[in-house]
Amino acid sequence: SIKSQTAVDVHAPGPLRANVQTQCQDDFYKAFDVKQEDGMWLDPDKRVYIW
Repeated sequence: SIKSQTAVDVHAPGPLRANVQTQCQDDFYKAFDVKQEDGMWLDPDKRVYIW
C-alpha cells in the first residue's frame, strides 16, 4: 500500500508531511524549546537547509 501510494501521490505520507519539515527549521526548536532528549530533536548536521 505504501509503495503504491508513494509512487502515485506527490505528497509525503501523513506523518512525514509535518514532522520532517518542522524538524529542519531552527525556529521550531526555539519556539517549542526542543532539547536533544526530546523525540522531535534532529541533530543540526542532519537537518536540511535549502536557502
